[in-house]
Amino acid sequence: MRTALLILMVVMALAGVILLARWVYLDAKSRGVNPLPWVILVLFVSPNFIGLIIYALVRPKNRADTCASCGAGIPGDSRYCQYCGAPQAQKQIPAPQRGPGLKLLIAGAALLLATIIVAAVLVVQTVSGGITPFGSYTLGSVSNKWGNSWSMSFHTFQGTQSAIFTADSDNPRLTYSSEVTQGEMSIQVYDKDNALVADLPVNDSGVLSGLTKGMKYKVAVTAEQARGKFSFKME
Repeated sequence: MRTALLILMVVMALAGVILLARWVYLDAKSRGVNPLPWVILVLFVSPNFIGLIIYALVRPKNRADTCASCGAGIPGDSRYCQYCGAPQAQKQIPAPQRGPGLKLLIAGAALLLATIIVAAVLVVQTVSGGITPFGSYTLGSVSNKWGNSWSMSFHTFQGTQSAIFTADSDNPRLTYSSEVTQGEMSIQVYDKDNALVADLPVNDSGVLSGLTKGMKYKVAVTAEQARGKFSFKME
């Protein structure tokens, strides 16, 4: 479900941007304006509505006409040809080229709006404890990993994070403590072969002994919308 929604978001966003850029290209060309800078603006300025709005504000009011002297396409309200410099007779009713219409514009805007709606659905599901749109993440966290110690405090923790500890001492032991005030959390310790060594209690502190000198151990913390803190140290 999560993967399908993410793929749908990407596809709709790309299609929407392409349709908007296509509309700007055709509209600018019909008004005698170089379309390339405006297409680039729509494609690469995020959000893409900004480039579209800027273009709509500064584009010529009249569509393109043809220079009577050199035949180049020029804006319909031009007094002089921007290519040959010849003066242009001012027409009461310019002979405009046909524009792209509104179908491309509406379709592109609708796809981008649908992308925003899907993203909002993902956020709501995450906050309510549903799917996790972006895998493991923490919000408002302070983490410290240094040598054989690892500590973290967090406002929101979703997913799994882990750290590797090396049992260097003659009598290695892992001291641990954890506190969770919201959500759920579990803590597992694995050996180098990924075999479970211990399932540590949450909201508790203690010492895990019986470890083998020289072996590496992985401590994995899995949380579901959890708030709290933990710390581990290999001694």
